[in-house]
Amino acid sequence: MQRSRLRFVNAIKSEASRKTYNFYLNKFLKWSKIKEPNGLLQLKESFLQEVLEDYLFDLKKKNTNPNSFNLHFAPIELFLIMNDKMVNFKKIRKMFPEKIKVTGSEAYSNEDVRTMLEYAKKPRLKAEIHILASTGCRIGALSELQIKHVRDMEDCKAIQFYPDSKSEYWGFLTPEAGKALNVYITKRQNDGEIITPNSPLLRKAYRFGRAKAFPVGTDGLQREIMKVAKLIKREKRGFRYNKQVDHGFRKRFDTILKNNRATNLSLAEKLMSHSTKTIPLDTTYHSPDLITLFDEFKKHMPNLTIDPTERLKVEKERLQGELSEKDILKQELKIQRQEIDMLKELHHQHVSLIKAIREDPEFAKGLRDALLTMKSEEGKISVY
Repeated sequence: MQRSRLRFVNAIKSEASRKTYNFYLNKFLKWSKIKEPNGLLQLKESFLQEVLEDYLFDLKKKNTNPNSFNLHFAPIELFLIMNDKMVNFKKIRKMFPEKIKVTGSEAYSNEDVRTMLEYAKKPRLKAEIHILASTGCRIGALSELQIKHVRDMEDCKAIQFYPDSKSEYWGFLTPEAGKALNVYITKRQNDGEIITPNSPLLRKAYRFGRAKAFPVGTDGLQREIMKVAKLIKREKRGFRYNKQVDHGFRKRFDTILKNNRATNLSLAEKLMSHSTKTIPLDTTYHSPDLITLFDEFKKHMPNLTIDPTERLKVEKERLQGELSEKDILKQELKIQRQEIDMLKELHHQHVSLIKAIREDPEFAKGLRDALLTMKSEEGKISVY
């Protein structure tokens, strides 16, 4: 790899962003008929400025989505910056077309997801759909997951996304989603794969299960989702559909959480992994533990569950849990009332004793003598 591109690649933190930036840089090179990125560095800056302007004019002529222009030019700008080539990108951006209203903002419905699952024949695809629907995670996070990043929690599962990174956060699987994942893992084991903590959670397709397991890439996951997304009703508006192929799951998850009146907004943002957008400094100062996050997730389990039968089961268990909690509270309240009554009785006896001592000298003398006798026998009670 040429050093110029090596600098460019190392300036990009995310693997997904690296692929995207390389794609658009190569697209520009192909358009300009420049074979290697180094060719850009050999051009005079004034001529390179004109080439970039011509590229901009051609994109406009081809009715390219106005919202994508920054995506076309940001990789080129980064490559030139990393190689000390100065171009006036401020002038370029001044000529960007006005952005249009963003489409693709609608969420998948439970019916949409159920339709996808009905037509998803492969266990891996079913597990993928369930994970996306239950956690609302970005699809790019799935390829990095390993078996060790999943743990059981009651009848659910917890998934650690972006482990050991600044973006690390926890998501949860509903019981039905956990079952789908178990079916997929069991299928791999039955095919001869030896599952270890470091095994990929979602592996590439295989002919022999005992062959070395490699994680499926984001592109492969997106292609699989695209196949079943074509089976649901989506309307094309302008350059995009009203429901995005993979982000429709994330929007559904966010909508379900935010529509629940019992939602703790801060915890909901933690489950979405974008708390800093809504609550400034929340990531810095608010660090809820796993149990707290799971308790928040359980509020939304009925609405996140896809199958109607499973949803009724989850709702029934939730109501039974609430009744159990109420019974516990009632019992605790009963005990507290009994303790209060006992304290009242002891107080009444104490007041009566003090009154008797003050009003009856003979009683006071007898009580004192009795206490002295007890003290001499046990050596434990002091006279007051």
